[in-house]
Amino acid sequence: MGISQLLCEVRDRDYGGEQKAMAAAWAIHESTLSRWIRRERVPTSAWYDFLQRRLDISLAEVHAACQIERNGVARL
Repeated sequence: MGISQLLCEVRDRDYGGEQKAMAAAWAIHESTLSRWIRRERVPTSAWYDFLQRRLDISLAEVHAACQIERNGVARL
């Protein structure tokens, strides 16, 4: 599962589908989150620790999810 899908699941489950609320709770710019969700951008490794904490998954899982997006597998 790509990082976009993981983010969508958290947004829908924890924030009632409200991306703006999720971005505010995470203290990140809404456009950053939006680009990740729309697969326009993939988080860099600088974001991995942050995403690990927020998604409650391992660093290896964050890296793998981002790699899926980078490789285009999630778009098939």
